[in-house]
Amino acid sequence: MHREPGPSVLTPPGEEWPLLFKHTFDIRGSGFEAMVAIDGALLATLTEGHCWLDGVFPYQVSEGDESLPKAYENLTVFMTGILTDLAGESENFDEFEKKVQFFAKHPGDPVALSAWKKARQKIRNGAVNAPDIKHRDSSGWKPSVIAVDLTDHRDNTISRPAVPLRGELAA
Repeated sequence: MHREPGPSVLTPPGEEWPLLFKHTFDIRGSGFEAMVAIDGALLATLTEGHCWLDGVFPYQVSEGDESLPKAYENLTVFMTGILTDLAGESENFDEFEKKVQFFAKHPGDPVALSAWKKARQKIRNGAVNAPDIKHRDSSGWKPSVIAVDLTDHRDNTISRPAVPLRGELAA
């Protein structure tokens, strides 16, 4: 169900929700195992029994399904594939981390970012029937990514810090 480049082209019109998310991925690369936590932004579009999630940060990721939780699950599987590909293309953890930082924080689609900001303004104005999920003030929000190399110098895996899943409506 992957679609590119996002809401400006292929997402049917519908009710839009600006979302902030935080998700942790476990990724293996050549000689390293990493934990990657991405704090990003998505635009959810609901139309006729379907939910599309279009990436704003990271951009050019998109998935859909019959509900928001299923679309999010599909998107995280897709993003795991992208991160795994980046790890496979990297000679070491440092190179992987640079690629992940670019992937997660690059403002690639100004139309998607503009649509997300318009949807956020509608939420702030009370003009959208917002879902019953936690709202988060996104005024000073910026995308972030934390990549931690979980291997020590002997290539033994060390313990992974716990990072909870969080999804919130941007307000």
